[in-house]
Amino acid sequence: MRAMLAARCTRLHFVDHADAAARLGPGPDDAIAFWGARPPSGIECLVRQSGASLLRIEDGFIRSVGLGSDLIEPQSIVVDDIGIYFDATQPSRLEHILNETQFDAPLLARAERARAFIVANDLTKYNIEPRHAPDWNTGGRRVVLVPGQVETDASIALGGTDVRTNLALLQAVRAARPEACIVYKPHPDVLSRNRRGRIAWAQAAAVADIIEVQTSIVSCIDACDELHTITSRWSLRCAIHVRLPNFKHRSIYNSLGPGTICLGVVMRQVRFRLVCQQPVLCKSASPLDRS
Repeated sequence: MRAMLAARCTRLHFVDHADAAARLGPGPDDAIAFWGARPPSGIECLVRQSGASLLRIEDGFIRSVGLGSDLIEPQSIVVDDIGIYFDATQPSRLEHILNETQFDAPLLARAERARAFIVANDLTKYNIEPRHAPDWNTGGRRVVLVPGQVETDASIALGGTDVRTNLALLQAVRAARPEACIVYKPHPDVLSRNRRGRIAWAQAAAVADIIEVQTSIVSCIDACDELHTITSRWSLRCAIHVRLPNFKHRSIYNSLGPGTICLGVVMRQVRFRLVCQQPVLCKSASPLDRS
């Protein structure tokens, strides 16, 4: 990460807290960056006093070959001067770009080449799981994929509704799709026991028909009819793969049509163009508006 940040600035300092940052004497031409959604104690006050810019940093969408929780160095990061992409309580630079930018033909062509490369090479965030068609006994039923998440992730706190755990998500999906074949895919960070969110096998098996731990999430997406999640970025990945074209980002309690990707998530309204399809509107209900 040091190299990626250093490429965009003339001086780079890493400090442990706001007092250490203040001793460096930041001014209006400087930026103070931190990881995550919420600034550490004292940082917002320092920004107001110094006139420095405030930047949030987070993992990129295609991160590494290996888990971040195993301290594998990231190969991509997001730096945002407005908010951060997983925080639905405020705007972000990504939202602003998607809503306000007029993309020209060369950039759209470049985006299509990038999308095609991602799909052709089955790239994922961590790139650690084998890619092969799952051997699921679905009994001919509609297959609903439920990717698990790290339950302490800020994306759930800042983007989720009242579904906040993997077990609660599975139970909500079963209630919404009682006749479906539900496939639960634990998050790799949770499966490795590095992060919180592990469901007792018996609890998950009591709700899900299949617990998938052998194959890549991309293979699972290829084999499913719907994807239900809290705030996972795999919903967007379905759009990138053009796998479930009728997707809608909505709360799991809203209307669930055929081929719908269902997010139990609070999302801001974003307009973006899939380079291989027509423009799509992504919008989710807020916790106060489930209509």
